[in-house]
Order: sequence, then C-alpha cells, then structure tokens
Amino acid sequence: MKNKIKKITVIRAILLALITFVMVIIFALSAQAGEDSGETSAGFTAFVLNIFGINEDNTAPEKLQKIEGFVRTLAHFSEYAALGLLSTLLLRTYCIKRRWALCFAVSFSALYAVTDEIHQIFVPGRAAQFSDWLVDTSGALCGSLLVFALAFTAACINKWCKKPRKLKNKKKLKKSR
Repeated sequence: MKNKIKKITVIRAILLALITFVMVIIFALSAQAGEDSGETSAGFTAFVLNIFGINEDNTAPEKLQKIEGFVRTLAHFSEYAALGLLSTLLLRTYCIKRRWALCFAVSFSALYAVTDEIHQIFVPGRAAQFSDWLVDTSGALCGSLLVFALAFTAACINKWCKKPRKLKNKKKLKKSR
C-alpha cells in the first residue's frame, strides 16, 4: 500500500511540475512585447514552412500573413490543450469523477486564459482578445477530452485482449488431442 501511495505522489508531483512549466511558458510568451511576439511567430512560421518545403520568399505576403495567423492560433490552442490535458490527468489521480475532472480542468484553464489576456493589456503592443480566450478554452477542452478518449480506447483494448478467443473449429481441436 505504501508503495502505491509513493507512486501516486510521484505522479502528482510530476504532473504539477509539468502544469507549472506550461503555465510559465504561456506567461513568458504573453510577456513578449508585440514586436517581439511577431518576430517569434514569424520565425516559427518560417520553420514550419521550411519543414513543408515551402520557400518563404516565393510566397505572397497576404498568404504568409494568413499562415502566420494560423500558426499563432494553433500555438494558443496547443498551449492550452497541454494545460487541459495535464490538469485533467492530475485531477483524475484524486479519483474525481470524469465529468467533474473535465469541468474543473477546463474551468481552471479558461480562468488562466482570462488572466493571460488581462496580462497582455499591460504588455506594449499587445491586447486582450476574446477570440484568443475562445481558442485557449477550446484547446483546454480538447486536451481534457483527449484524456478520456485515450482512456476509453485503452480500456477497450484491454478488455478485448482479455477476452478468451473462440475457436472456429472445435472438432479439429478435439481430433488433434
């Protein structure tokens, strides 16, 4: 029993550290001035375009701007998906019912997104945007739901693997004995 309690405690500590890490990353990215944030986005967009073999110089500026907007939105979504996922996992270690774990994790992430948007009001060149909050909260919801989708899939696989196999031809089995 003590061993199980130690394992759970270690898992909770790791999850709490990861949640804190994600929150610090979110805060650090929000603390960037508008110009610096734009440079970070442009650099990451160039990196993504390079992965797909798209030459940035041959791409129309309007198209680049749309791609950069998509990359920024995807970054917001991903940050909060990670926060929602990790928060849900942490809450589930306390044996909280699934629906409550989902509600608490998404609410926590949405509240952090509100504080993030308020924080951006005080950063030069940045502004609070309701659309960013919606993307953040949607990401948290998807991250939380992913936990349950993966748990459900694992449970189904586990159940399927434990099912005894039915032999198609029992007569052949009896004759071989």
